[in-house]
Amino acid sequence: MPRIEWNESLSVGIAEIDEQHRKWISLINALHDVLMGYSEDESLTSESCLQAMLDYGNYHLIFEEQLLEKAGYPLLEQHRREHDRFRRQIENALLAEQEGHRVLYSEVMNLLTSWLQDHIMGSDMLYKGKIDPVS
Repeated sequence: MPRIEWNESLSVGIAEIDEQHRKWISLINALHDVLMGYSEDESLTSESCLQAMLDYGNYHLIFEEQLLEKAGYPLLEQHRREHDRFRRQIENALLAEQEGHRVLYSEVMNLLTSWLQDHIMGSDMLYKGKIDPVS
């Protein structure tokens, strides 16, 4: 699987959310590089990458949920459920790694790319043009 590159088809039209999605993609790519043995940063491990994803993911998902709530987004509860399911999946992968179970490249990268494709390109795009940009 190649690294993920940001392009405008991923834009939801809200600069701060788009920037957060860019950061998310950079975290996915960092994990990709660690798992493939390409990372030049020896301090990075699959565990540290998963922890960074969980930490940043929590920040981003809460930010997005608050923005959608403030805007009265009608699909907010469904969106929250998707976020909760994703958090649990990342938490499970991190827990497995912490318990000494090697994270499988194919499993974790499929999870992350599915999230990118299904959630950002699907669910997040449903609010594109319907939510005012962050002020």
